[in-house]
Amino acid sequence: MKRSSLILSIIFLLSLLSPVLVLQAQTVIPPIQIHGFKKVGTLPANQNVIFTVYIPLKNQGLLYYYAQAVSNPSSPLYHHFLSKEEVAKLFYPTSQFNQVLSYLKNEGFNVLLTAADSVIVAEGTVGQIGNALGVNYAVYSNGSLTYYTVYGMPKLSVYIVSDNLTTLFFDHPSTLVTQKDIQKFYQSVPQSVNETFAIEAYWPTALQKVYNLTSLFSRGYEGQNYTIGILDFYGDPYIAQQLAYFDKVTGLPNPPNFTVVPIGPYDPNLGILTGWAGEISLDVEIAHTLVGE
Repeated sequence: MKRSSLILSIIFLLSLLSPVLVLQAQTVIPPIQIHGFKKVGTLPANQNVIFTVYIPLKNQGLLYYYAQAVSNPSSPLYHHFLSKEEVAKLFYPTSQFNQVLSYLKNEGFNVLLTAADSVIVAEGTVGQIGNALGVNYAVYSNGSLTYYTVYGMPKLSVYIVSDNLTTLFFDHPSTLVTQKDIQKFYQSVPQSVNETFAIEAYWPTALQKVYNLTSLFSRGYEGQNYTIGILDFYGDPYIAQQLAYFDKVTGLPNPPNFTVVPIGPYDPNLGILTGWAGEISLDVEIAHTLVGE
């Protein structure tokens, strides 16, 4: 109790001294313009798009200070981490969040998800967004690729993000090796050549030795009580079965928990169509390999 009182007292004093950063109303959101792309028009008013509304956190100056202080051994706040409830009380703009959320629902938007009482992901038509939020959409093209981006002055004291640039750049990344790439490589190399591939698999125990993880495992550190988060695009409908088979073949123990959390509209079959399923398999299996448990 004394420790909590000391921490909260320090935080209160710092909050009086720390600058507070806020996003003022009438903040203009500029369109994202990539070099080589020119504006060619706007989106149709009836087109559905997904957008994210961000409501600025409270006491941002204090938040930045505290994030540094808990990692500074000379600070009285060193390793005195806030509870979830304390974080919400100090930094979450809950009242404004509830007002904005209610407004979006009343305007007929489909709310897909929310986070930290400050982020709202929703879906609606371009016309809806223009009328309710006061922002517009611009379409840019370089002659072969096209993307859209939101811009304008929101009616609410929020920041709005909405574009399809992620799809443009990650639809099929140039660094992604697919089965087709491997087959082309096989065909280009004479059969008489003794081939050595950088893409051939390494056994989990070999990777654990390369990254010097065996010394940690010998002392009982195998990632207990930690959760690994992996952010990948599209999805893989068979990733759970693949991980189970991978563990069976390699002798690794099954992880205590493996959960896929969709962000927005989710169709994992697109991972197969775009080639991302292979990347997802690699990410999941390597992450599992390097933590042991």
